[in-house]
Amino acid sequence: MTPSSTLEGQIVAAIKGATKSVHMTMYILDNSSIVSALVDQINAGLDVEVVMNETFPTGTDESNPTTYSTLNGAKAGTAVWRNGPPNATSGAYTHEKTFIIDGATAYIMTINLDTDSFEDNREYVAIDTTAADVAEAEAVFTADFTGASTSDGAPLVVSPNNSRSALVALIGTATKTLDVEVEEFSDNDTDGVTDAVAAAAKRGVTTRLILANATASSTQTTAVSTVKAAGVSVVVSGGADGSSNSSDPYIHAKAITVDCSGTTCKSGFMGSENFTGGSLGYNRELGLVITNVSQLALIEAAINTDFAAGTAQ
Repeated sequence: MTPSSTLEGQIVAAIKGATKSVHMTMYILDNSSIVSALVDQINAGLDVEVVMNETFPTGTDESNPTTYSTLNGAKAGTAVWRNGPPNATSGAYTHEKTFIIDGATAYIMTINLDTDSFEDNREYVAIDTTAADVAEAEAVFTADFTGASTSDGAPLVVSPNNSRSALVALIGTATKTLDVEVEEFSDNDTDGVTDAVAAAAKRGVTTRLILANATASSTQTTAVSTVKAAGVSVVVSGGADGSSNSSDPYIHAKAITVDCSGTTCKSGFMGSENFTGGSLGYNRELGLVITNVSQLALIEAAINTDFAAGTAQ
C-alpha cells in the first residue's frame, strides 16, 4: 500500500528506518501501510513489540483483533493486549499513541494509526529525541508490555500517574493567554482541568477553548458552563466525525498553548490525553510539555485557524 498523506508516509519511513527496535503503544492500529512496515521489520529480525488496546466503548469501529493476529502471526509474542495500565480499574483504556525507534526517538502523538485520521482530523505529532523523555517513554512501554506497574511519569505527562497535576500546573503558569484545543473536555474533579481553566480566565488570562463537533456528554456540558461563566471564549469547530475532511477537520487534537504573542508561545502541551476524568484518572495516556518555540508556533497557528472557523457556544 502507498501512504495517502505526508504524515502517514513519515511514520512508515520512520518504522522502516529502524535498525534495532520499534516499540509501540496504540489505541487503534489498522493502517495497512504501517502494519506492513511493522511486519517487514519483524521479518528482518528487529525487536518489534506492540501494546494494543483490546476493549473499546460500544459503537467504536476498530479492527485491532485483525492487526493483533497479523503481528503475532509474523512472530508470536509481538503484540499484547492491555486495557489501561497494568492493574487498572475496570473500564480503563490504553488510549496512548506513541512509538519509539531504536530507543532514541519517541513519536508522541494525538493520532491513531488508522486510515482516515491522517486525512480527516486535526492531529499533532511530536518527534522527541530528548534522552530523558525517550527513557521515560520506554519505561512506560516496558511496564505495559510486561504487565509490571509503574508509578513514574515525569518528565512526560503520563496517565494515570501525573497527567492531571502536570496539566493543572501548566495551566497555572499562564499570565497572558491560554488556548485549549481538545476533543473532549470534562475533567470536573476538584482542582482538575476545568477548574484550572476557569481560574486562568478569572485572573485575567485571555482564554480560548476549541472543542470537537460532537455530541457533548452531560459532564462536558457542565464543564463548558463552568468555564464560560468564568469568561472563557468557547467554540465548536471542524467537521463531525465521519464527515470531516482536510479542509474541515474533526478536532481530535489534545493541546494547550500558554502565553502566546501571535504564534510565539512560552510553553504548551500535546499528547493522547483528553481532558476528562477517565483519561486523566485511569487510562494509559502519554504526552509532553513543549517549550520549543518553533513547534509551539505550528500548534498555535492551527489553533488560531480552528478558533476562527468555530461556532461560538
